[in-house]
Amino acid sequence: MDISVNPPPRLDTDVEIIAVDGNKKRLQAFIALALDMDKCFSQQLPRFHTSEKALFDPGKNFFLQQSHSRYWLAKRGKQYIGRIAAIVDRDLSSNHTRLNTGLIGLYEAKEDSALAYRLINTAVQYLQNKGCASIIGPVDFSIYHRYRYQSDCFDSQGFIGEPRNPKYYLDHFKENGFICKYTWESHWLSSDAMEKSMAELTVDYQQSLELGYQFVSFKHYHQDKAIELLWCLIQKTYRGMPGFLPVSFQYFKQQFSALWKITDIDTSLFLLDDNDEPVGFSVVFQDKMAAIRSMNGRTHLWAKLKFKLNEHKGEVANAYQTGILYSAIKRAAMRGLKKNNRRLSMTKAIYYHCALQIKNNPQYKAAIIALLRSDTPNIHITKKFATQTRHYQLLTRHVKPLTTDQSPTNITSTQ
Repeated sequence: MDISVNPPPRLDTDVEIIAVDGNKKRLQAFIALALDMDKCFSQQLPRFHTSEKALFDPGKNFFLQQSHSRYWLAKRGKQYIGRIAAIVDRDLSSNHTRLNTGLIGLYEAKEDSALAYRLINTAVQYLQNKGCASIIGPVDFSIYHRYRYQSDCFDSQGFIGEPRNPKYYLDHFKENGFICKYTWESHWLSSDAMEKSMAELTVDYQQSLELGYQFVSFKHYHQDKAIELLWCLIQKTYRGMPGFLPVSFQYFKQQFSALWKITDIDTSLFLLDDNDEPVGFSVVFQDKMAAIRSMNGRTHLWAKLKFKLNEHKGEVANAYQTGILYSAIKRAAMRGLKKNNRRLSMTKAIYYHCALQIKNNPQYKAAIIALLRSDTPNIHITKKFATQTRHYQLLTRHVKPLTTDQSPTNITSTQ
């Protein structure tokens, strides 16, 4: 269904929408705008200039090699006040839908409905002209980068990997024909709440041990081996996730090696079955929010020293990613049924072990169970004990593909 959108009553004719189109100065302005917007949003974790710049380097962003993207800036007078990108990745369409699917991302803008209309519909029309019938956003190139919008709890402390955005960004997209396609949740648990949730999972955990399953922390593996195992499992367990695309081991290693510095290797684990085969994982990040925030998006020597001075202040474990092979989940359930006349839930067992390690670490006073799909089985394990639940949305808009490949009408392209 093609969703038509009426323009707002006021369109600011003083605003130009300018295509970046390889212009280095405009690309620099495109990057700088994201960093400037961070300063306007106190709960945003400051982004690093080096990381933002790397997004546009084909040698560092694998998805630039297999996709086509175009970027626009909104300019009023001499000031840039907004930006957006349209991305076409044919692999995404072939892997997830019969429709040609485009992505909208890298969105930043002032709180202005007229400005949002100009930017978003510039990108939408461009994707229509590229033959897209379905548009998903926000996605900054891929789900390996920033995607989704936070939809509540904006005044709460953030965590590494959490989508953080001004509240009105979600309104901007919905005012322009986008609707929620998927939702995620993050559950904030105090130490007491974690203990209560564990009490309901003891039977599954004990049963898993009796059946020969092992929970082996990352510290027992060399870093390269752990990253390789993690890559293998993620490619298999996340295959059906919205927007997921497989990546090479080299690219994954490049990305995750940086995250290894904040990974709690004592608590993060691989799940091994009774044949000693890795069938699942759980990644827990240390709480480095204060340390990263103190760097203020910079990477010079003084910023690194600030990180060192603040890195031990965090008290919240970030249980960021967990995955178990579907075949292993089914097999465990059947093995439990055969031995104890009770289906074994490996999801519950792996959560119990992870929570046990967090609870036994005196550094942690709480935990965040991060970014669970709202339709995930067993999500109630932590949800009913959570002291706070945050929500996130990924949006979609269906459009009518256009046969011509003309430029959107409201673009000014000045070289």
